[in-house]
Amino acid sequence: TAPLGICGTATATASSGYKDATCGAPNANGVSACTATIETYTITYYDGTTKITTLTPTSYNVTTATITLPTYYKAGEKFVAWHSGSASGTVTTQITKGSTGNKTFYAEMTDCPAGSVCSASDITECPANSYCPLGSSIAISCSTVGGGLYKSSDAGSDNANNCFFATTAGKYLANATDTAETQCKGFVYCPSETL
Repeated sequence: TAPLGICGTATATASSGYKDATCGAPNANGVSACTATIETYTITYYDGTTKITTLTPTSYNVTTATITLPTYYKAGEKFVAWHSGSASGTVTTQITKGSTGNKTFYAEMTDCPAGSVCSASDITECPANSYCPLGSSIAISCSTVGGGLYKSSDAGSDNANNCFFATTAGKYLANATDTAETQCKGFVYCPSETL
């Protein structure tokens, strides 16, 4: 409970954020000490119409320090912002100390950026030897493009065109579907990445 102060009568009304106001017996001067219970409010998170049950905090009260709303992760998507009250409500990042009332927040999401992997717990750069188109929840190995010797030129690749052949200097691939390198012969020069 929290004190409400001194009441001039034996009745009290709880202030915002408190409930169940009660006053003790009046003293000789007719003044009563009053108290009330701190009201606890719920925080609910949604992704579209689906309630998100993995995020915290899920409650607060009028005395809770300002709460920064959590980041939400979802496979193949990137979190943009929280909207208060509805999917088109005001964008908000926090619940300020002294706020009251139950709060409902709706996640605004967008496709995972090309060149990134958006898992259910993190967003990372697409690893080397892979490519990650828009909306990727997993990296796609460059080996799926053709021969098993395909590799990506750089981390952060966003399409299969960024995958290239990786051969050993002095060897070549006879065609794009080969998975075994062939030794260069005679007076032929074969730098790495030779097809």
